[in-house]
Amino acid sequence: MLSFFKIWTVAYYEIKTLMRSWFFRIFSLLTFTILVLLNVSLFSTRFSPWILRGIPSSIPYLNLMFLNIVQAIIGIFMASDFLKYDKKLDSTEVIYMRSMTNADYVLGKSLGVFVLFFILNVLILIVALVFNVFFADVVGVFNSVAGTSYKSTSENTVKLLQARCNEGFKDVNDYKLVFEYMKSKWANDAKMCQYFRPRTLLNGNFEGYLEEARIRKKETDNLKGVLDVR
Repeated sequence: MLSFFKIWTVAYYEIKTLMRSWFFRIFSLLTFTILVLLNVSLFSTRFSPWILRGIPSSIPYLNLMFLNIVQAIIGIFMASDFLKYDKKLDSTEVIYMRSMTNADYVLGKSLGVFVLFFILNVLILIVALVFNVFFADVVGVFNSVAGTSYKSTSENTVKLLQARCNEGFKDVNDYKLVFEYMKSKWANDAKMCQYFRPRTLLNGNFEGYLEEARIRKKETDNLKGVLDVR
C-alpha cells in the first residue's frame, strides 16, 4: 500500500541530493542566465520582433518553451539513469533501510525532481513576468497613451493585431505614433472620442491612420526646424 509519508521522505532526500549536485546547480544557473540574456536581447530593444511583444503572453510562452525543451532532455537522462546514480552516491542508505514498496520509492524520486523543477519554472516565470510588464504589448502602449485599462487578451483585439502583423506592421513605434496622433485628433472631439479605442484604431484602416500620423509628424518636425533656425 502506498504511503504518503514514505513517498515524501524519498522526495525530500531527492531534493537535497539534487540541490547538492553540481550538475543541477550549473544547469539551473546557465538556464537562468541564458533566458535572462535572451529576454534582454529580444524584448528590451525597439528592433525586437513585433509578434514577440504584440501578442499577449508571448514572453512567458517563449521562456517556458525553451526551458521545457531543455528540461525534457535532462529529464530523459535522469529518469533512465537514476538507480545507477543512487548507487554511486552512497548517501541514500537512510532510505533503503526503510520498508517501502518500489512504487513508494519511484513516486518519491519523481516527486522530488518535480518539486525542484517546478520551483525553477516559477523563477523563470517571474523573470518573464517582469519583461512582460515593463516591455508592454501594443494594447499596453495604447493604455499608457490614453490612460485606459483595455485588456490585451480580448479575442477580437488579438485577431486585429495578428491581421496587422500579417500586413507587415510590426514596429511598436508605429502603433504608438498612431495612438498619439489619433488622441490629439479625437480625444477632445465630443463626437469622435467614443471611437478612440483599440478596436477602432487597429482595424483595416490602420494603414491610413499611420500615413496621416507620419505626414503630421513630418509637418511638425519641419515647422520645428524652421522655428529653431529663426
